[in-house]
Amino acid sequence: MPRVATPSAARRSPFAARFFDSREPELQVEAVAALAQAGNPAALPALKEFWKRRLLPEVRQAAHTILSAGRYKEEFPPLSKQG
Repeated sequence: MPRVATPSAARRSPFAARFFDSREPELQVEAVAALAQAGNPAALPALKEFWKRRLLPEVRQAAHTILSAGRYKEEFPPLSKQG
């Protein structure tokens, strides 16, 4: 029986990054999680570009929790408390 090809992380990353432009905060956070979980080093530039955007506080906090817990903790250090 032939194997079904699964998309590589490199091919999944651009698809997930498209959801950064969603108006739904939940989809933005899910896109961050998908890219972080994929473990593709090529996803880091897209994640950094997303991080530079003006984000809802809850999206930034959720994205930071995801990114700082895994392989990207060096690139996304703890958020500073700004008053």
